[in-house]
Amino acid sequence: MLINHVMGTEQKSRIFDDLIQSYAANSSHEHYVTTDPIPFADVFIHHRINKSESIPKNSIAFVHHDLNDIDPALSLAQYIKPIKKVGGIICLNTDQEKILREEDIKSPIKVIPHGYVCNTTAIEILKNIRNYKLKKSTEINKPTTLFINSRKYLRGVKGESNMRLLFIDLDPKNFDFMFCGKNRAIEAIAGRNRNFKTYAHQPASYNNSIELYEHADLLLNLSWYEGGPANLPEAISSGTPVITRKIGMAIDLFSKDYLGFFSNYKDLKKILKCWRNDKSFADELIKQTYEANSRLISQAETSQTIDKFCEQILR
Repeated sequence: MLINHVMGTEQKSRIFDDLIQSYAANSSHEHYVTTDPIPFADVFIHHRINKSESIPKNSIAFVHHDLNDIDPALSLAQYIKPIKKVGGIICLNTDQEKILREEDIKSPIKVIPHGYVCNTTAIEILKNIRNYKLKKSTEINKPTTLFINSRKYLRGVKGESNMRLLFIDLDPKNFDFMFCGKNRAIEAIAGRNRNFKTYAHQPASYNNSIELYEHADLLLNLSWYEGGPANLPEAISSGTPVITRKIGMAIDLFSKDYLGFFSNYKDLKKILKCWRNDKSFADELIKQTYEANSRLISQAETSQTIDKFCEQILR
């Protein structure tokens, strides 16, 4: 079977490139990426269904973004009409699924979250990092390293406003910042100007960033909206607690009482203060992170589930 990944535009996206590459590497079928559908493919996966001018039979819409996003270009109204034309829909989380089912979608909907990197080298790296973190307790006598692993968007959807406030309100003696992603050097410089130690990285591919979790105490996902994000599985599988809003895949991966959930900036500061000053809080947050590990799937499992869904649509 030939699976055609239809991008809808020629706009480049490294995260899409890395995700599709991982699907293909773990799939039993052939994969081919094009801007528009090719006539000889068996199944078509549209990654920007709102941009697809042609929606052939056996098409699947892959919903990558948060359907609650207030950006007009990403609103449900932009997606619902083309989504109703496809034979199946892939979601990353159950919140997306719930929203679409409320729209009386007739096509089958499958929740297939991002998986963690599962090649032999990556598994060994994540195992070593996890074991290292298990052996050490929260070290209050050294700064806590906050890890931001995302590209910078001009519209500030990744929570850049809260990030800048942290530079004002946190004590540089207690916190360092590590950044990974396109244009994140801007934040690194801003933090340095506020006397924080900051580190900026730009790995060759998304999957290459997993080694950085050895140096991270907490992953900060400050986004207002998320479909994934794809960094959650790596953080959890490395034993790194995640501070996040209750959005995207975090809703499914963490328990309802997860201590790392925040709803506003005041909550965020409180969590960071508790991490530094309350060992029982930190220990429980680490414990909850390890419990979330049981809800993860690997990239191989993600790919195999996509294969099965494509086969179902083709019947």
